[in-house]
Amino acid sequence: MRNVHLGSVNQSIVFHAFDTDGAAVVLNHTSPGLSIYYVVDVDGREGIPVVLTPITRSIAGVHEDGAITSKGNGKHEVDLPDSAIISVGYVRLIVSATAVTGRVYSEVIAVGAIFDPAIEEQLASIKSDTIKIRPRGYSRMQRLYP
Repeated sequence: MRNVHLGSVNQSIVFHAFDTDGAAVVLNHTSPGLSIYYVVDVDGREGIPVVLTPITRSIAGVHEDGAITSKGNGKHEVDLPDSAIISVGYVRLIVSATAVTGRVYSEVIAVGAIFDPAIEEQLASIKSDTIKIRPRGYSRMQRLYP
């Protein structure tokens, strides 16, 4: 899960596609039967799927709603419209295509008040400053059971 601020712009979401044998599937905007929807789940209620029209990413690589890019090994990135990030909740994708005979795994984006960058920064510094402390000599279990 990835956290973003409410109202953030130019966000993308990642999904992975596989066939029934577990092999990676590569998709692009012309893949037969490709349909992409994003869903914003709010307050524990499932949102209504919104159609994203798949398009090819421009040569300049700028954010364009619905642009799909294959990143290799079944990993793909889709540019979301800014309207997907206007409610506190969770954003996910529903993807289907003729080539996808197996599963699609979508990243989930947590939007809004759930995320506090100051707290995240403090947690990151605590994690990086943490020292592993090892007891000297025998462990408690070794003393109990020689």
